[in-house]
Parts: sequence; structure tokens; C-alpha cells
Amino acid sequence: MSKIKELVLEEQERQAYIEKYYSAMYRSAEYMGLQEVFDKLHQSNINYKPKKKTKIMTKETQNEMLKRLFIENNLVKEDVFKHKFYNIITRQGIDKIMAANNIEIQYEIVNLSEDHTHCLIKALGKKGDKVIQTFGECTPNNNSNAYPVAMAEKRAKSRIVLQLAGFYELGVFGEVESEDFKRPKN
Repeated sequence: MSKIKELVLEEQERQAYIEKYYSAMYRSAEYMGLQEVFDKLHQSNINYKPKKKTKIMTKETQNEMLKRLFIENNLVKEDVFKHKFYNIITRQGIDKIMAANNIEIQYEIVNLSEDHTHCLIKALGKKGDKVIQTFGECTPNNNSNAYPVAMAEKRAKSRIVLQLAGFYELGVFGEVESEDFKRPKN
């Protein structure tokens, strides 16, 4: 191989190394919000931009999201339990989530049977600018308590709080949402 070819190959390798080095440095600076610092430190390459811009994104797993939400909402072990395939949050846990997220709820009785055994309550919940509506129901088929209006309200509250706080989309339910969701007795 001629000397010129060797020099050309060496220069190409050097340029490839510089490209990789600055590309990695630029992505790191971009990730940390330090592009200006990067540019000032490397005046000779102030106009450098990587050929292929990559976004650095880390995707949380469902377990990581749940853990983060549990911490952000001040939940403790006693506020959560596992039921078959679901994580269940107790009534006390729902109240903590509601307080941590400044959730406001308005209730309206949509239907109440004359004998007060069937009740449907509409809940309108607000967290910041986000407003959603859901329902809580109670019938003799899904309630063994003597206070169906209170149970319908608790179910509506549980659903709206978990939806507004981001738990519902992760398959988390409130303890009062079903007679089957009771904490197992140890």
C-alpha cells in the first residue's frame, strides 16, 4: 500500500473517531441540557451536530411507574395489597392519593331506587386542568352492606381518584370497587 493511501486511511479513521467522540459528547450534553457549555468548550466544533440526531429516552416499566406513583403519593405497605392479578389500594390509600394530587370531586345521585337498594352516583373529578367523569354503582348483587348510597359514592371516588392520578391505566383498583377486592385475612 502506498504511503498516500496509508495517510488517507489514517485520516479517515481519525475523522471517524472524532465523529463518534463528538457525537457521544453532544448527546450527553443534550441529555443534560448543557449544549451551550458543550459548544463553548469546543469552539473549533461549535457548528458540530451529529449526523443522526438521537433522542435519549428511558421508558419506565409498569413496575417502575407503580413504584414511582406509590412514592409520589406517600403510600405505605398497608395501603396496597395484591389480589390475584391486580394491585388493590385501600380506602385510606385513596384518600392519600386524593390529598397528594389536590383532587376535587363533585357527586350527583343519578338514580336511587325507592327502596334505596339500588344507587348510581356520577362523580366529576378535577386535578389541575384535567376534568373527568365516572360513576359508582351499588345494587344488592354487588353489595352486602346496608348503606348503598355510601358504597356507590366510595366506588365513584375510588375510580375517579385512581384515573386522575394515573393508577387506573396500570391495572390498579380500589378496595371498595368490588366485594371480591377485600384484603385477605392472614
